[in-house]
Amino acid sequence: MGASVVVNYFRGVEAGQRVVDEIQAVGGSAIAVQADTRDDADCRKLIQSAIDEFGHLEILVNNAGMTHFIAHDDLEAVTDDVWDDIIGANLRGVFNCTRAAAPHMRAAGEGAVVNVSSVAGAGGGGSCIPYAASKAGVNVITKSLARVLGPEIRINTIAPGFIEGRWLRGGLGEDT
Repeated sequence: MGASVVVNYFRGVEAGQRVVDEIQAVGGSAIAVQADTRDDADCRKLIQSAIDEFGHLEILVNNAGMTHFIAHDDLEAVTDDVWDDIIGANLRGVFNCTRAAAPHMRAAGEGAVVNVSSVAGAGGGGSCIPYAASKAGVNVITKSLARVLGPEIRINTIAPGFIEGRWLRGGLGEDT
């Protein structure tokens, strides 16, 4: 029934396990794996966990991400650490995970990668300038990866707007 799923979490072990439990409750197959997508070795471990558990990898969804809620006109608040955190999680993570998955998909002769961007990547809005820049980078890296990995591996981006949830409530307030 459906796809077998590897749920990646960085710090949220409980949330990751909840997703696994929900998938399994409806008859699906899923495991949770801790990995920091900013780290190449962690991404390789994550992808290898999928291969070890399920025997193959057909689809990769790059949806790990983070932000800081910083007013766009507060340039001084964007420290090197803030910049590196956001670009690392939102852009480098896409590259790291895709690079780790590509050999397995190439060996199978097919695969699909879905990168989660944001409307902020096209319009420059969003939670802060580094977030918008990171999502613009996701849009461009998707095109670059599609050129080198296609046609066997399809690479696409989705770019949603605001999504109601913990991030939005945390950054904009509970009344949002």
